[in-house]
Amino acid sequence: MAEDVLRKGPSKIMLRFGQDQLQASMFSMLKLKAQYKLCSL
Repeated sequence: MAEDVLRKGPSKIMLRFGQDQLQASMFSMLKLKAQYKLCSL
């Protein structure tokens, strides 16, 4: 892992981490919307 960081550089790893975080937050938003729709029925 450390060698991977040295080769790719920290910026690319942070970018990938940011993309993962974005996908996770979007997924949780979709889950919340689905729960809200179920509750409002």
